[in-house]
Amino acid sequence: MPIHDELILAYLDGDTSPQQERQVRRLLHDPKFCRRLAQLANDTACLHELAQIGALEDEKQTALTGELDDRAPGFRLGIKRLWFPAGVVLIVSALALLTWLPNWPNKAQNDNDIADGPIVGRMVRVSSAVIERNGLETKAVVDSVVRSGDLLVTQGPEAFAVVEFQDGTRLFVLRETRVRIAEELGQKIVHVLRGDIDADVVPQAETKPMLLVTSQAESRVMGTRLSLSVAGNATTLGVTEGHVIMKRLSDGRSVDILAGHHAVASPSSDLISRPIPPAPDTWNVDFEEGLPDGWGVGQWVSDDLPEHSRGAARAVRKDSGGRHYFMLRSNKISTSGLFRIESDSYLNFTYKLERPGWFNLFIGVRNNELGQTLPGNYAHKQPSWWKIPPGEWRTVSVPISEFHRVIPGDFKGPDEIRPRAGDAVNIIWFSTPEKDRGMTVDRVWVTRGKPDANQVIRGDE
Repeated sequence: MPIHDELILAYLDGDTSPQQERQVRRLLHDPKFCRRLAQLANDTACLHELAQIGALEDEKQTALTGELDDRAPGFRLGIKRLWFPAGVVLIVSALALLTWLPNWPNKAQNDNDIADGPIVGRMVRVSSAVIERNGLETKAVVDSVVRSGDLLVTQGPEAFAVVEFQDGTRLFVLRETRVRIAEELGQKIVHVLRGDIDADVVPQAETKPMLLVTSQAESRVMGTRLSLSVAGNATTLGVTEGHVIMKRLSDGRSVDILAGHHAVASPSSDLISRPIPPAPDTWNVDFEEGLPDGWGVGQWVSDDLPEHSRGAARAVRKDSGGRHYFMLRSNKISTSGLFRIESDSYLNFTYKLERPGWFNLFIGVRNNELGQTLPGNYAHKQPSWWKIPPGEWRTVSVPISEFHRVIPGDFKGPDEIRPRAGDAVNIIWFSTPEKDRGMTVDRVWVTRGKPDANQVIRGDE
């Protein structure tokens, strides 16, 4: 039986799971799949029409089904959908896609198409990313082809890329991440060198699971939804749906990670699958004892502080993607998150600017709709933040519901794209491109119900 026939027949019979429905939609990018879909939809529609007009008796239906067995094993006439109109719609849709898809790999820029490796997928969404291939670096754009052996690099705090493989599997490459993508004899292999990925993996052949490889671990993925983070000498893998087998490379020990669980592979931790803890609804960092463990970017300072404070964090320069930023960035918790957003959540911070000027406040949000909504960055930027005297400490409270999604090329973004209650924030950062504002933050914390500052920032104040 051709590889996707069972999936198509289940779809035509109305027996697909939500994951299989997503797989069908994604496979419409594959010309072979579209041809097979059109063929089987046509066969189904014809059988249904004949059965409806009584042209076939049970024996003749069996005989006809037998004649079609080499093309459509498992056909049956217990049809749960209105198959004649549905078949026509599917045929028209598939044929329309067939007229467009032959040119699909050629939509990428010419300099993105100069490699020996076979095409394994394409970019379906991307911002601030490059592909390194055969020693050459090219800008990644929507519809750029991805070839076996490509190194994909997302550059900058707002960067991301979504790679769709030819079977519909999607790889979400998040900010400041490096991955090498390969395919060997039909088996997908993704080397995560640094950073964070999410993946929505359609069912794989039992003998050819998708492999996620880091310096610490190799994970075998048969078909699941997951997140993976590489930081320092640790690999953290969390599973949303299905299960993943993670093997620690240092000793060969393996663990089966089930949905709702995560595990860490590192020299200093036990390889154990544990439930992913729920994110708290409050959060606090005050820098009193230095930068917290794992803090991303910043410099601890102990001079010129507010009364009763013993420490603060200063923004420092960070180069990324050919640009430099002055940034203060939190630690990152990829599985559960730093905190959970609620409808009445406030983000509070105490800060000063030695050279007042505009800066941005970002939150990185993870959600439960992997494959439907890209995990993304939300931002807040207000003139009142930087219209303050140099060196004066100020505290503000921002309703998290007032943050808005950052759209590539459009900082403001559509107002309707807002953080949602229940989503988890896994990272926070303050940033100014190019210019050093001398920003220092004494404390940043999250509360619920009411602000913790006299000045509350709303809308476009």
